[in-house]
Amino acid sequence: MPALLDMSGIPLPSAVAVLDYQTIRAERLARYAELMEIGVDEVDDNDPAMRAIELGAYRELLKRASINDSVRDTMLASASGPGLDDLGADPLYGNTARLVLDPGDPDAVPPIPPTYESDRAYRARLALAPAALSVAGPSGAYEVRTRSAHPDVVDAYVSSPNPCEILIEVLHNSSDSAILTKIAAALSGKFVRPIGDRVTVQAAARETSSKLITLYVPDGPDLLAVQQASQTRVNELLLPLCARVRSGAALSEGVANAWLGACVVPGVRSWASVGTGASDPAKAWWPMTITVIAVRSNA
Repeated sequence: MPALLDMSGIPLPSAVAVLDYQTIRAERLARYAELMEIGVDEVDDNDPAMRAIELGAYRELLKRASINDSVRDTMLASASGPGLDDLGADPLYGNTARLVLDPGDPDAVPPIPPTYESDRAYRARLALAPAALSVAGPSGAYEVRTRSAHPDVVDAYVSSPNPCEILIEVLHNSSDSAILTKIAAALSGKFVRPIGDRVTVQAAARETSSKLITLYVPDGPDLLAVQQASQTRVNELLLPLCARVRSGAALSEGVANAWLGACVVPGVRSWASVGTGASDPAKAWWPMTITVIAVRSNA
């Protein structure tokens, strides 16, 4: 299966070119002055008409923002929340529902709502979903069905060591001892697996590693705020990139170090990282912990 486009690099689409309050306000003020046959500089800021102009400009700004959001919800790269769920219901994406990580407890006091997979994980599965429209013969079809079989699947690598033999190596973070059995069952339906395929599902070999990232922050920015903002970015951007299976989709140590730049947020002067990495690129590399700390430095 060809490499998927990195959707994080796609700029957000906008249906409306201008989304700036001051620009909209100036346009409305100029039109008002034209209708009143006076100059813009002659309009008194205390004129009650100014309040109407400003209110109208603000409401137009909200309307334009709403249009932009609606446009973004029509594209997989930019949709989020309910908009992404709507895309998943499209036959183009195989009517793929968001996975339930925890069903919650509606009878608890107060009720505990269910927990669903993140937009990032759901978007990645939807990008693969068209491959599942085929019977699980192409590697992409096996991969997307594997990733959809259990919410704890992080990644999967599909290969065929011999004719009619399909080997699926699964990287997961589940404590469910039957997870591989459940995945195998999901891939064995008569309308899922080609009749001649013999499918083997096994856990991917794993090398765990850890990273400690130290951020050097000059006087001024709050250390805790910088640290929390950086840790959030690392968790959202870096960790998913480090969860890969086999050399076909492996993230090398060098590339991972380059991506560590994702930890740099406003207020950071420089940074450094230490820790263990992968020694065997043929194994799955999954840094289980990436910890960010911020320290004061004016050097």
